[in-house]
Amino acid sequence: MMNISHTFLLVMISCTLTSQSQIKWNATKDLAASSFGNNHPRIVLNGDESPVVVWGRDSDASLHSSYWDGNKFAVPTKLNQNITVATASWMGPDIASHGDTIYIVMKQTPENNSNSGIFLTSSFDGGKSFSTLIRIDKIADSLSRFPTVSTDQYGSAIVAFMKFNSSFKDSRWVVSKSTDFGLTFLQDIKASNWFGSEEVCDCCPGVLISEKENCVLLYRDNNKNIRDSWMSVSYNSGKTFSNACNVDNLRWNISSCPSSGPDAIIVNDTVYSVFMSGSGGRTLAYLSKTTLSEAKHIKTSSLLSYFVGLNNQNFPRIAKYGKSAAIVWKQDVSNKLQLPLLYTRNIEEGFPSTYDTVALLNIDNADVALTQNKIFVVWEDFASRTVKYRIGEIQTTTDVLKTNASSKFVIFPSPANDEININGPEKLNYVKITDLQGKIIYQNANQQSNHLSISKLKSGIYYLQCESDNQTYLQKFIKQ
Repeated sequence: MMNISHTFLLVMISCTLTSQSQIKWNATKDLAASSFGNNHPRIVLNGDESPVVVWGRDSDASLHSSYWDGNKFAVPTKLNQNITVATASWMGPDIASHGDTIYIVMKQTPENNSNSGIFLTSSFDGGKSFSTLIRIDKIADSLSRFPTVSTDQYGSAIVAFMKFNSSFKDSRWVVSKSTDFGLTFLQDIKASNWFGSEEVCDCCPGVLISEKENCVLLYRDNNKNIRDSWMSVSYNSGKTFSNACNVDNLRWNISSCPSSGPDAIIVNDTVYSVFMSGSGGRTLAYLSKTTLSEAKHIKTSSLLSYFVGLNNQNFPRIAKYGKSAAIVWKQDVSNKLQLPLLYTRNIEEGFPSTYDTVALLNIDNADVALTQNKIFVVWEDFASRTVKYRIGEIQTTTDVLKTNASSKFVIFPSPANDEININGPEKLNYVKITDLQGKIIYQNANQQSNHLSISKLKSGIYYLQCESDNQTYLQKFIKQ
């Protein structure tokens, strides 16, 4: 046998873990009965950091919301009153919160009728009750769709929507601001079609986000079938939009409509946006970094490195709490659907290479929200026809070792055939093996031995995570 330390130096791939975060997931549950529908769920947190969710129902083109009562989600409330609203798995209502002030926007149907407006309803008690509907758009004989809502630094509503002429042409994004907490709205202003682009992607939803006096509209452009994602920036809370840039630069050329839009967060002077693109021949999800003050694109990268079996990804969503961030999306791996999640305690340091799998099969559209110690995920399940949710508790281990050549934690041999030996703490409480995509292959919460059989593993590279009473270790090993 080779000298252990020599084997470690040549073969092992070590990892530096600072405040390694782990997520303990609670059981998956239905938010409400299937009779309430399940289209396009969207989630925010109220002033108590409790979730409030809105979604649509196909059968009667209606809209429902529910709030967390401390133990469960309350019986849903119908919001659309005497109108029907546009809702599908890929688009629908939007929601924003500022403490206990919550706004929900919706598009009346039929969408191709100029009398069908965009409406807003408000809650000032954390989502327990909502106001009568207020029409936002002043569009004369124009048409509108895809409303999205945010708030200014004082909690007043800012709404963006797509606008067309009476023939459903001349597509552009506009923004309308309220100065009285959603009672009235100013005339909309144009916020898209920068640098000679004649139209936007007319079947792709957008998103409006705000941080202090900064307001950013993210949307998919359509510049002669180049359908990249763009951001348009206002530095005065949505009164004017004075800067813009392409946030992905992948130059996806497609004549048909992707029906998928971007999402984003602001952390300090950086806009982190997520979106889907098919520029590489398959539709994949990407993360982009752009400076806010200069509207200058920094970098675009795929959420995951390609691996065998990954067919496609879509509908990425991102949320933040301070500098911590989480991303969820839908992906097809070997013709089976997954709902993955990436989480980082500090987005400025990047995301891990492995993901948590929140759910498997029957997944369509999802959304995410997070607090300092919890992650809330909601999604549309097309088998049960319910909105499902799952809560993850963020568990942080601050006493994690940096594994290196002089570490007392060593796995040998590597490469290995049938068994690996763990040279480390005298007592192991928990071990877990995952593949490079984060899928759990093996775990044992009552590990009695420092010898671990890997005879059933396929050849490849794996992560081994071990926990003792007060420390967590993580290393990669190779199975021959």
